[in-house]
Amino acid sequence: MDFSELSARAPWRDPEIPAAVLQASALSALAAAPRPAEVPSSGAFDLSPGLGFHTWPELFLQLAGSRWFHCPGGAVVGESGMGVLVPRGVPHQERGEALDGDEACLVVMPFSGRVTLHVSWMRREERVRSSHWAEYPDRDGVSTDRLCDELAAARHAGAGEDELTTLYQVVLHHLQRVIRGGELRAEGGGNPLVARTRRLVTFHLHEPDLGVERLARELGVSPDHLGRRFRAETGETLVSHIARRRIDTAAELLAEGRIPIRAAAWSCGFRDPQYFSRVFRRLRGTSPREWSNDRHHTSSAPLA
Repeated sequence: MDFSELSARAPWRDPEIPAAVLQASALSALAAAPRPAEVPSSGAFDLSPGLGFHTWPELFLQLAGSRWFHCPGGAVVGESGMGVLVPRGVPHQERGEALDGDEACLVVMPFSGRVTLHVSWMRREERVRSSHWAEYPDRDGVSTDRLCDELAAARHAGAGEDELTTLYQVVLHHLQRVIRGGELRAEGGGNPLVARTRRLVTFHLHEPDLGVERLARELGVSPDHLGRRFRAETGETLVSHIARRRIDTAAELLAEGRIPIRAAAWSCGFRDPQYFSRVFRRLRGTSPREWSNDRHHTSSAPLA
């Protein structure tokens, strides 16, 4: 099965795809991507409305239609059969185009020792849908996210097409081993609705309108039902969970020292820096600046 066959079959239209079918489709897509991935340039950091970024890289394998990626460094278009690698930390906005049928994309997100796959798709003049999630442990030697970092660094350093093709194939072959060799990660015996909610929170953490009502719409349940099930399973409200995840992620970014405080706030869904500081202090007991300075001072202190 190659991209054209996947596009003709359009399995993403089914309400549910069995895990084995999604696995087979993902492996086929990874095996049929010979060209080097397009990699958008980061350019100057831009806090424009509509732009957000993740703290992990994203690899988009276009299955049907096309998808535009607007970044501060310019636009990149992914056509059917192409791969687009958005490096970690690059602000971007996506827009799919379904001309005569569907727009569909296999999205690979590697982070924290695991790889998450999902299909993002839409019919013409319909909103984008995300469905058919699968998650695999990523502990097969070097991690997928680091391999993606190497590919992005090579692209930005002006590497030739042969080197880029080789690095891209290394990423794809590694992903095939991860997906083929690892068992589909179980939900841990917990409530599947809560597990899906956690994944959506992770994926949409950078979006300021993320909330209970939006999550409930995407999951096809009522906000009250979702809130009750989440609290019964986890012991915390969904609102508190979203706030905690945002601040935890921002704290990690500030500890790394790679981006300024405003950018860390922006990347975690906060558009008001003062509100971000208040929430950060409430959950961490210190201000974002004090947190960042303390971590950098500790890391740079000489060993006794």
